[in-house]
Amino acid sequence: MLFKIMPAKKLLFLILTLGIFLYFQQAEADSYDLYVDKNCESTQDGSSEKPYCSISDALEKTSNDKNKIYIKSGTYKEKIILEKNIKIYGKDANSVAIENPTNSGSTIVGKGSNTIKNITVKGGSNGIAFEKEGLIEKCIIKKVTKNAIDLLPNDGKVEIANNKIFDNAKGVYVESGRSINIHNNEITENLEEGVDLREDISGSIENNNVSRNGEGGIELIVGKANLIINNNILSKNKASGIAAQFYSFVSKIGEVIISNNKISENKEYGLTCKNTLGGSFSENYWDKSIELLNNTIENNKTKAIDPKCAIVKAVGEEEENKNKIEDSNPDNELNLEEKERTAEEKAKKEQEEKQEQQELAILEKVNKIESDLENYIIKSTALNQEIKARGKIKIFFFGYDKEKISELKNLNIQQEANKEILEKIKILTQRDLIKERIDLDINNFNNISTKNQNLIAEKAAKKGILGWLINIFD
Repeated sequence: MLFKIMPAKKLLFLILTLGIFLYFQQAEADSYDLYVDKNCESTQDGSSEKPYCSISDALEKTSNDKNKIYIKSGTYKEKIILEKNIKIYGKDANSVAIENPTNSGSTIVGKGSNTIKNITVKGGSNGIAFEKEGLIEKCIIKKVTKNAIDLLPNDGKVEIANNKIFDNAKGVYVESGRSINIHNNEITENLEEGVDLREDISGSIENNNVSRNGEGGIELIVGKANLIINNNILSKNKASGIAAQFYSFVSKIGEVIISNNKISENKEYGLTCKNTLGGSFSENYWDKSIELLNNTIENNKTKAIDPKCAIVKAVGEEEENKNKIEDSNPDNELNLEEKERTAEEKAKKEQEEKQEQQELAILEKVNKIESDLENYIIKSTALNQEIKARGKIKIFFFGYDKEKISELKNLNIQQEANKEILEKIKILTQRDLIKERIDLDINNFNNISTKNQNLIAEKAAKKGILGWLINIFD
């Protein structure tokens, strides 16, 4: 009856629309080689009708001809390695999650030419670590204890687009030699920098919101950099909006264009120039390395531009005219605060700032202890192997190596002290991410310590023939 009363043109339009919709639905379905669904059936062949149960299962079946994997809704507790040219696509980031089961190591490692799209990545030391080139798009990356995205040293190009990166230690960490295109991302509320760029980086950072991070918005080593930082919002970060750094081992002049950005309400400078590791640079180093064009730099707590930049003429009259640069007036701000805030609100703000400084100090201490823990694990592993590798004849006559066993005991005692510090720090911090990180560190220590203690108890009891003779005569 509906088709009888519907005009012919409308009916034709409806049929065409339906046909186009079905065509693209089928085209999308046909564009994937393997399928994954955690709610799978017992019979699996990787098809849409009989998908694999885990991403790892699908990865085992990939080849040059089958390299595109579609992941259906669900949370997949896996750590995965994508070999070259493997691409994974979720239904959408709100319904598909890959969660690190141990909260250690990298959740996803990409070997090269990889695509990760429409997926939530949660937990791990690194959320996504790319060894070479690839694409990360429309993902949510959160609760990572070190780097949400870590681009390892390489000259491969990586595009990071339309992602939400929040509640991690560091947002995006770009290691040396990389080519990048970072655009249209929300990089917010991470404990450290939003974007941290090492030396010799090229490419662009455009149209991102990099705000409310625990340290700076964008931190970069200027030497050999060839970068465009354009049309970003860099606001309310706990340090500076952009921190440009000089490192003497890459003292070459950079080419960094900072244009059309809104840099506002950061706790330190809008733009700061740092000589972090010392060393001398030419008088016009910053002036030749950085060009500021059409930025709005206003209401940053310390000053719009760090005076150290101005000393070397990075920002003179010409730059002032090209940018809207406004330094806040402390007297006016104070009057405004007096009018708008009660004494209770001021005290609350001061307390929040004090807590923020404490959190940064805690994070620095945790980083130091984690470095000690890594050394402890390496040394413990080596000592375990050396103790176990002692020859049978030596064991028969002398028992196991007492010096090595004693050294292993001392390592455990040293780390017990660090464990106590971590337990005290956990009480002080208000950050869930730091608490989770401390729990992981303590758990790792307990596991290694227990293995060491068991080995010590087992091997120390075996004294050898000479050891028993000494005991008899004593």
